[in-house]
Amino acid sequence: MFYFKVLFLCCLISFLQTSTATTVSRCYHCSSSKAGSCGDTFNPATTPTITCINRYCNARTLKDSHTDLVIRGCVDFADLCDDPAFYPCKTCSEDLCNYASHPAPYFSVLMISSVLAYIVKLIV
Repeated sequence: MFYFKVLFLCCLISFLQTSTATTVSRCYHCSSSKAGSCGDTFNPATTPTITCINRYCNARTLKDSHTDLVIRGCVDFADLCDDPAFYPCKTCSEDLCNYASHPAPYFSVLMISSVLAYIVKLIV
């Protein structure tokens, strides 16, 4: 029973972490077809930014038989990554958060989960 409480608490923290998103004001804006520094060898120092009126930044990769096209910019809906044509794909809601196209877990959720796992190990 205790494990279910810990699991519920981790899920609740994760939900709160992702649901408290703010409105984005700036995103990286580029395409690897026009700038080599926009792709896997992403260089934020040479990548232009754009002021957004949308809620989200996005970095997505469109794969075809010849090359991978990386696109970074503003989007107004978070479910763009549901399209299987774009993989990897990352949608985020902080300024300049679209520096990577691979989704990264939230550090605070990982830390809290680690602490809870350690506490469970001590109790059991």
